[in-house]
Amino acid sequence: MTIGTHKLLILSAVALLLGVPGLAAEDTVEPREYSKSAPDAVKESLSTRINAFYDLFRAGKFRDAEAIVSEPSRDLFYGAKKNRIISYQIESMEFAEDFKFAKALVTCKTIIPMMGSEPFDVPLSSEWRWQDSDWFMHFQQREATTEAFQSPFGPMTYKDTPNTPGHTPMPPRPTLDSLRDMVRADRDELRMSGSQAGERSISVQNQAAGPLTLTVNGRLPPGLEVEMPDAIESGGYGDVRFVFTPGERPISGRYQIELMVLPINQILKIFVTF
Repeated sequence: MTIGTHKLLILSAVALLLGVPGLAAEDTVEPREYSKSAPDAVKESLSTRINAFYDLFRAGKFRDAEAIVSEPSRDLFYGAKKNRIISYQIESMEFAEDFKFAKALVTCKTIIPMMGSEPFDVPLSSEWRWQDSDWFMHFQQREATTEAFQSPFGPMTYKDTPNTPGHTPMPPRPTLDSLRDMVRADRDELRMSGSQAGERSISVQNQAAGPLTLTVNGRLPPGLEVEMPDAIESGGYGDVRFVFTPGERPISGRYQIELMVLPINQILKIFVTF
């Protein structure tokens, strides 16, 4: 996942879970490179803590979840309104080189007031720190500001103060149909040789009011890599490259590749036939 993805999610992800627009995963002071590569024991230890945290949110045991939050973040966590989730799934985990800092992407099914009363899948990005021989979620208070940022639904601010000078009104509430129309691929079928190296590409158009980012959801067939564009600005296009490197044995068949569109959590299905 790109750093741009995390910056976009930070604007709304933890706030949706905790119900506080100014609460966000912490931006690191010093830039760090993150990678999905880590020892199995490290991955297992983080996934265990992530599961424990979201299991407690699913059960509505928010006070118990506080023990998994870092000490500097607990006052903010304690004072925040909590929103119970229906279910969740860990999508990805990334680690700093020293394995003391990590980022996780978790899809939570919850009810979002701006989306109506039906449950909706929301991608949530979180920061984690290794302290006292375990992982702890860490976030900080973001300063309230009237400066608008560009979301997929249009300009939004952290401080929503209606009927005041300079206030940016909230855009119309999105619907499931409007979400589906926010992103389109020029084709959803690709053919590639299963025995020879090659590449194909598709063009993705962003028809949302703000930037969108793509990431792979799920496993890829052996030898296939998917290269994503940077964040696609409103009205812009991005090329997704499918690069195949054959192994000792050729592959064949029709594979479904899922591209997750963040932060609206829509899925683009691309079928690759070898």
